[in-house]
Amino acid sequence: MAFRLGLQGPSAEEVTKFFDNVLSDDEFLQITGADDLVKWLQAADPAIINDALDLMVTRGVVKRFAQFFRSENLNLQDKAGVVFGFLSCGDTRHATIAYNSGILTECIDRLSSGDLDIRVKNAWILGNLAADETECAVTLLSKGVLNIMVDQLAAMTTSNEISTYIQYSTMLLWAINHFLKSAPELPTPLILRIQELLCTIIVMNVEDCVLEECCYGLATI
Repeated sequence: MAFRLGLQGPSAEEVTKFFDNVLSDDEFLQITGADDLVKWLQAADPAIINDALDLMVTRGVVKRFAQFFRSENLNLQDKAGVVFGFLSCGDTRHATIAYNSGILTECIDRLSSGDLDIRVKNAWILGNLAADETECAVTLLSKGVLNIMVDQLAAMTTSNEISTYIQYSTMLLWAINHFLKSAPELPTPLILRIQELLCTIIVMNVEDCVLEECCYGLATI
């Protein structure tokens, strides 16, 4: 985006205009504020995202989104998933906040959701957390996250549905690759299983984005 000389560009402070609604006790205002805030994050200059996330953390907005993530309201759950996606792929501070926010159980459970969009968002969060640091990867590994992802990818491979569910299969491969890179001393049988699975997918008639993730995974192994 171009700006005329002398005009100030967008600032992270702009995100605070949505905080009152997000922090409200009125569900309608919460939904409105969460929707507006997510749209702002998705459209904002990446250079100011970390500062905006800092404001969300210090003013209690991330804690409220953690409540939304665990709520029964699917709209609020969805918006919270986007917010925690941004946090998990931010710097180490933000990823650590996402990791410690109490959403891991829900993230893992939602990998088995009947809604593929929900699966994609939660695989995105978990993959980013696994990529952030070894401790996160080890904890997620101990909770069975990598095994769940490998099982689901294997099932789609066996049923020849990699291309049918291209967005989710690509996200699973991407997340699995983060575990391969970050988790130390993965069990040999699991590594061999992943290796065999990636080799199987490569010889199938699949999209380039899938092939790229498979090749990256094999190179990492």
